Amino acid sequence: MSNLNILIVTYDWPPRNSIAVHRPYAWAKYWSRSGCKVTVLTAEKCVYDEPLDLEIPELDGVKVVEVPYRASLRGQSATVKKSFKRTVLEFVKKHSAFARKLLGLNLDIRDAWAKKAKKVALVLHATEGFDVVVSSYGPRACHFIGCAIKESDPYIFWVADYRDMWSIRHNSGLGGRCKRKEHKLEKRVVKEANHITTVSEPLVVQLRKFLNKDVSLVFNGYDLDLSVVKERLELARIAVPDRGPLKIVYTGMIYPGWRDPSPLFEAVNELAKEGNISLSQIHIDFFGKRQPGLQKIVSRFNAESYTTIHGHVTRQKALEEQADADLLLLLESGDEAAKGVLTGKVFEYMVSGKPVLSLGSKQDSAIGQLINETGIGIVCEQDLQRIKKCLFDLLCGGKREYFSPKLDKIKAYGREFQSRELLSMIDRQILDD
Repeated sequence: MSNLNILIVTYDWPPRNSIAVHRPYAWAKYWSRSGCKVTVLTAEKCVYDEPLDLEIPELDGVKVVEVPYRASLRGQSATVKKSFKRTVLEFVKKHSAFARKLLGLNLDIRDAWAKKAKKVALVLHATEGFDVVVSSYGPRACHFIGCAIKESDPYIFWVADYRDMWSIRHNSGLGGRCKRKEHKLEKRVVKEANHITTVSEPLVVQLRKFLNKDVSLVFNGYDLDLSVVKERLELARIAVPDRGPLKIVYTGMIYPGWRDPSPLFEAVNELAKEGNISLSQIHIDFFGKRQPGLQKIVSRFNAESYTTIHGHVTRQKALEEQADADLLLLLESGDEAAKGVLTGKVFEYMVSGKPVLSLGSKQDSAIGQLINETGIGIVCEQDLQRIKKCLFDLLCGGKREYFSPKLDKIKAYGREFQSRELLSMIDRQILDD
C-alpha cells in the first residue's frame, strides 16, 4: 500500500459546480484511503467560478489549501468589493475571446492566481516535502504551478494531467499566431514533467505526438458503489417508458458549432409532419449554466412547445432529472479534432440506468466506442433516419435494442478503480527511477 506524500494542484474544487471537480476530488479521496498523505492546492473561489453550489462531503485527512487571486480591496465594504470583483472578472471573461482571435493574446485571469499560488506551493513543498505533485489542466495555471515546483526540486515526481487539451484543444478558439505561441508555451512548461496522463486513447496519441513524451490513459468515471450501479442497471433492463410524454434530458453546456441539438429537433418535427407522432408526445429539457445560442436553435425549429431551457440547477437536481428521463441526450462534435473528447458527463449518464442518445460523435470516436462497448445507448452521429427510428420505437413500443448495459465493462470506469490504477502507475515509475 502506498504511503506517498502527494500534492494535487487543481483549480476545480468544491463548491465550484463543475464536472471537472470530480476527477481530482476522487484522486484525493481514494489516495488518502490508500494510505497516502494528500494535500490539495486550489483557488479561493470567487464570482468568476460561479455557480458555487456543489455539495459533496469534505474529505477526512485531506488538507485543502485555498489561495485567493489578489489582496483584498482594503478599506472598502464587502458589498463594494464583491461588486468591483464581479465587474472586472465579467469584463475579462466576456472579452477573452476577442483578445484570442484578433490580438493574438490568450488571456486567462487565472494566471494571476498562479503567480500567487506558486509562492504558496513552494513554501508548502519546503515544509511538507512532497514526493509527488499532480497538476490537472485546465486551466494552464495548474501546470504553471507544477512546473515551478519541479524547477525548485528536480527530484519530485511530477504528473501533468490533461482532463482537457491545452493548446491543441479542438474548440480553443485560438487564431494562428496565438496558437503557435501557446504551443511553444505549453511545450516549455510541461517539458520536465515525469509523466503525462489524459482521458481517452485518441488524446493519448495526440499528446504523445505533440509533446514527444510518454502518456498514460486515466479515464474519468463515476463515483458510485458498484452494488448501486448493478441494481440500477438490472432495473433498467426491464423498465420501459410510461405512456406520458417521452422525456429527453440534456445536462451540460452548449458550445456553438460543436455541440448542436439541431438534428434532434429536425427528427421530432419530421416525425410529427409525417403523422407518426404528435408533438405532445415528446418533451426535451435542457439543464446547464452556459447554453449560448440554444434559444435561437429552439426558435428556428419552432420547438418551443416541446422544449424547456431550465438553465443552471444544482448537481443533485441534475442527477434527479437524469434518473427521471426516458432518454439522455449527449452532444459532441463529429469533427475529427473532437474524436478524443470523452467528457465526464458520459460516465454520469452511464450509471443513471437510462439509455443515452449520442448526437454528433462518430462511431469510432472515444464517446462512440465507449457507448457501444458498454451497451448504454445508441450513437446516431447526425443520421436523421436513425434518430427518428430511435424516437419512434420508444414512443410506439418502448423498444430499446441498443440498450443492454454490460456491468463487466462498466465496473472498470469507477473512479475508485481509475484512481488506484493511477496511484499504482506512479508507484511503479518512482521505483523504476
